Amino acid sequence: MAILDSYSRSTLWVWASIIVFAITVPPVVVLAEAQPSPFLELLTITSLEDCNLNLGIHLSLACDQEGTLFLSDAEHKCILRQANRNCPRPFELKPHRYLRPYGLTIDHEGWLYIANPDLHEVLVLSLDGQLKKEIGGFGSEIEHPIDLAITTAGLIYVLDDVRDAILVLDAKGTFKRAIQLPVEAGRPISFSVSDQRVFVVFDGKPKILIVDENGPSDWFGQEGYEIGQLKSPASLEVREGYLYVIDRINNAVQVYDLDGHFIREYILYKNLLHGPLAFCVHGDRLYIANALDQILEFRMREASTGIEHSVLGEEYYALAYYEPAAAEFRKAIRLGYDPAETHFSLGLCYYILESYAEATEQFLLAKEKNPSDVETIFQLANSLYRMDEYTQAVGMYHTVLTYKPAHILATYNLGETYLKLGDEDQAEECFNKLLGLDPDSIDALLGLGRVYVQREAFPKALETFNSVLKADPANGQAPYYMGLVYFEQCQYEEASKALEDSASKGPFFIDSLYHLGLCYLALGEEERAISCFENVIQAKPSHEEAQKRLEQIQNSK
Repeated sequence: MAILDSYSRSTLWVWASIIVFAITVPPVVVLAEAQPSPFLELLTITSLEDCNLNLGIHLSLACDQEGTLFLSDAEHKCILRQANRNCPRPFELKPHRYLRPYGLTIDHEGWLYIANPDLHEVLVLSLDGQLKKEIGGFGSEIEHPIDLAITTAGLIYVLDDVRDAILVLDAKGTFKRAIQLPVEAGRPISFSVSDQRVFVVFDGKPKILIVDENGPSDWFGQEGYEIGQLKSPASLEVREGYLYVIDRINNAVQVYDLDGHFIREYILYKNLLHGPLAFCVHGDRLYIANALDQILEFRMREASTGIEHSVLGEEYYALAYYEPAAAEFRKAIRLGYDPAETHFSLGLCYYILESYAEATEQFLLAKEKNPSDVETIFQLANSLYRMDEYTQAVGMYHTVLTYKPAHILATYNLGETYLKLGDEDQAEECFNKLLGLDPDSIDALLGLGRVYVQREAFPKALETFNSVLKADPANGQAPYYMGLVYFEQCQYEEASKALEDSASKGPFFIDSLYHLGLCYLALGEEERAISCFENVIQAKPSHEEAQKRLEQIQNSK
């Protein structure tokens, strides 16, 4: 068994020369040091509740050249207009007409296009509400328009979810052609257009469809909940050669190139996104309509100061993306922002990534800047332990206990370190002290049992491990150690029963199986031994000892 870490409750277990790591790191997000770091600067949050407004779930956002927002709300059959960050106000159509608006967009000349599906039409209005044109209507090619896009050439694209098609109209509104979408993909809910391609998302589908001039051509997007993955994309927008996507389940704003390659995700303020339903991009501004009846305004830019990179690092760390977190902390330090906390955080990233020499260096730098910080000293001790610098680790754990005598993890880890140094007396003292601090500590009992194993006081060790099982019948570590004790005493029947119990519980699944195979060999049950070694190799193909045992059995036949 090994030391306990305070950054998580995972324990990295060690027995003899076999190490089983019980820590999970999410998929790697590569963030090259030379790449700029995308940064969101929060400008405003408009609470619609404070404005005596609430929103439905079928929304669309558009922005004119002056930064005025237009928001369509199908449930409330209205369009809201927000100027100068004030409360949104109803946008009146002149003349008034029935409206249940879905998608809306603004062309480069400043005309507002609104999808009005109940009347099978697209309305074109001036930004003061004057009706210019009605496109479609009953009996037209347009059946149920829910989203719109205008190309730089002036072509009007209409997403029709009844026809499962994208309708292409010329600048005058004359129907030209229909691009049929795959019916099996489900109901289309949003789309966006570049000069060469159309991008479509479908309700509940974690992928994005690319449509070219010949029709649907490819899908992109990886399903999942991690950075760069999609679960429920809700809205799309092409701007300046990039595809922006919001995901309402992942609470994410992502950016792709027009070939569908993931570029970045804005992680800062991810905690402010609560089921984002609609968004629009205008220059360097990003506007998002939240399911919490909020409109968020951000400035999109690159992090430029050390503290901004440090903030990004903390966000990545909180999301368990340790490599990009480390990259941001390094950038912060290079830019001169290097308080103890930044070195400590970088050290934690390195530690979790098992780069213990680098972690130790950062913890030492943090300690120089804040010599009495207990957590820094504790993590430094842990890192030294991982580097097999046990004598130095002992000194650091003692320093922790000087500042904080009842530090449970430091007490336990000090006992573990003394075991590594072969000092059973000091280890026993630490584990007994831990029982004084926490009488129910299973870890302390396991530690004492292992002290007795190292002393070859096997009856006392078995008694201690049995005490663990009485307190915690589901514990898988105690039967593992008991199996090793019985094996050492050539009591193979008892050893096999204990190791079978341990293998069924974990966490030493691989080690238990391997030693169980050894027991079966000693008992002459060769086929059962082969099965154990094969299962070990299946779980861990690099397990050399199991491979050797199988080869020895095969060569003996």
